[in-house]
Amino acid sequence: MSGDWLNIVALLSLLLAFSAWLSHTTRFSIIPFLMLLGMVFGPHGVVLGPVDLRIMETHPLIDLMSRFGILLLMFYLGLEFSLRSLVRSGKRLLQGGSIYIGLNLLRGILLGVLLFGTVNETLIIIGITTFSSSAIVAKLLVDNQRLVRPETDLILGVMMLEDVVVAIYLTIISGILLSGSTQLSIVLFTLGKTLFIIGLFLFIGWKSRLWIEHWLKEKSDEFTILFVIALLLSVAFLANLVGMAEAIGALMLGLILAEISEKQKIKEWITPMRDLFGAIFFFSFGLTIDFRTFDQALLPAVIAVLFTVVGNILAGIIAGRAVHYSWRQASYIGFSIMARGEFAIIVTSLALTAHLNPMLQPFAALYVLLLVMISPWLIKYSKPLYNRMIQPVVNHTPFQPDTH
Repeated sequence: MSGDWLNIVALLSLLLAFSAWLSHTTRFSIIPFLMLLGMVFGPHGVVLGPVDLRIMETHPLIDLMSRFGILLLMFYLGLEFSLRSLVRSGKRLLQGGSIYIGLNLLRGILLGVLLFGTVNETLIIIGITTFSSSAIVAKLLVDNQRLVRPETDLILGVMMLEDVVVAIYLTIISGILLSGSTQLSIVLFTLGKTLFIIGLFLFIGWKSRLWIEHWLKEKSDEFTILFVIALLLSVAFLANLVGMAEAIGALMLGLILAEISEKQKIKEWITPMRDLFGAIFFFSFGLTIDFRTFDQALLPAVIAVLFTVVGNILAGIIAGRAVHYSWRQASYIGFSIMARGEFAIIVTSLALTAHLNPMLQPFAALYVLLLVMISPWLIKYSKPLYNRMIQPVVNHTPFQPDTH
């Protein structure tokens, strides 16, 4: 189906609406339904005899709208926080985030050795299993009204810190897999450049916030939303230009605009667009998954999911407790940052370019899909899960547990 863009958008709208109906009927997150329908009706979809359900294809228009969806999700997440409070808690967030990511890196190494036993494949498994999906985590936090909880500050810090680590990680594995070597100077340069860009962006944004507030003051709703969208896309362009993830650029812009008086008006206008284009992103992600290759990767993917769920919860608890969150709050960190997504697919494409084990592609797709289905359930029922599984263990430790 290529040609008439209106037909593509109309069919896409029907499938999105059907996903929303399934979500409402089952009272479950819309994300798994969007991805599953993308798989069923996409280019790798279901064929039942004469019935061919492959009615949707990947399309530049869908790709563009899905990228816009990620930007809106991360921008909205930034609006819910304050740059002032983030800077004030910077040392604690850096410490907790470093512990969390470090523990997940160790788990990725263990999984790579266990499942493949080779250095190059282990490097890829680290990327697939360590780094969370910012878009999915942001969507789940919004849907489950977790943005006001105190531990969400650390979750936000983890996502920003992951962007720095991802830049270093990609530099290392690209050097090893594609050229056979990597230089410490390049790694250090990448780290310095990423930190400098983030710091410079936040500094310029902080200094510009009063000008932006004055510019938007007493302007029409139409002007406000058009100005903010133009600013968001400009920031995304600049982030891409300097080699930083555009989603993190959107997040930082949200943190800056959260300091101005027009914040509430911006949130009200952004919310419906966030839901629409965010849904397109998750559906588009489903279009890329070929479920016919899952059988060969089922056992490794299930093992990796079990390791990830247990390891992620433990990493969240250890990191959270290290920076003085309560046991309950620390456990919620692990429950909330469970989903993996778009970055796993990017890393897998690098593995294909390097002609590594062909099972990595179906492994990554199935691993991501299983976690996308589990993550909404874990965050939705994190309170009873904590009460039944973690609190009894805490109560039998020599430490006095926090009760709030």
